[in-house]
Amino acid sequence: LALVLGAAAAAASGEAGVAAGVGVGGGEMARRALLNYSRTQEQAADQAGTKYLDRIGQSSRGMLGILEKLSGQEMLLTARQSPYVRSHPLTSERLSFVREHLAHSPYADAPTPPGFDMRHKRMVAKLHGFQQQPGRTLMIYPETDTSVPARYARAIAYYRTPDMPRALTEINALLADFPEDPYFQELKGQMLYENGRPAEAAEAYSKAVALKPNAPLMRVAHAEALLALNQENLTRSALAELQEAMRQEPEFSRGWRQLAVAHGRLGDIGMAALALAEEASLLGRKRDARQQAQRSQALLPVGSPGWLRAQDIENAARKEDR
Repeated sequence: LALVLGAAAAAASGEAGVAAGVGVGGGEMARRALLNYSRTQEQAADQAGTKYLDRIGQSSRGMLGILEKLSGQEMLLTARQSPYVRSHPLTSERLSFVREHLAHSPYADAPTPPGFDMRHKRMVAKLHGFQQQPGRTLMIYPETDTSVPARYARAIAYYRTPDMPRALTEINALLADFPEDPYFQELKGQMLYENGRPAEAAEAYSKAVALKPNAPLMRVAHAEALLALNQENLTRSALAELQEAMRQEPEFSRGWRQLAVAHGRLGDIGMAALALAEEASLLGRKRDARQQAQRSQALLPVGSPGWLRAQDIENAARKEDR
């Protein structure tokens, strides 16, 4: 393990001293080299973070607060430490750097932008809803809490319980108050789709996409609901939705898989193969990518945009196999 860590650090840092540590110093030198590399990267990240916060006119005090909170965990036993602390070493230099930055930044005491706190609370509520056990979420956000984040968290918790009647009651109440919120529409679509109600889900997702057209993941979810209805006219609508989604986010592998389904159902096997080649390439399955790209080229008109893209995927897969 020491040799592997040392070699990885050497490759990442490009420093001969790291490579020497692998051959001469054994585990301890490899460990030091890796930690040194990690500290360098963390310092670079801190510098970038403060620069970007200044660029948008925001204070770095929150960043300092997080670092101070995490620094207190360094004295804990490893088993009780945050995984972040174990993988992102905190040093006095990092804390000093942020404190020094705040001492000179014109934005050290900049107020929080309007609406930011509510967006943050909603984000936290959504994470609680999806990542915690439903019972725990309902303890943190009891029925007596009538705030929007609490209602959002409860809607997710009930849907995951699963208690669809209560989940739909919560989300419909939110939509009655905020009918133009794309994220509430999206959540309703997800609830309905995953509970075997694709037609209603497609309607909710359609509203979400109309409210937030530059959200490719919403478009893919909408297309999935349309495809589940297995009607040719809706499959064509799904195809258009997926094409736009992949134009916006070409590295979303699930979107390529759904695009392959849409093309396949409409009889365009060449484009279906191309979409599967795109998916395989993103997932690192070079053999599958090459095979699907070859299949696509055999079916598409020579020189067409799809044929040329398939050729590019095949060539890239061959190069990476060498």
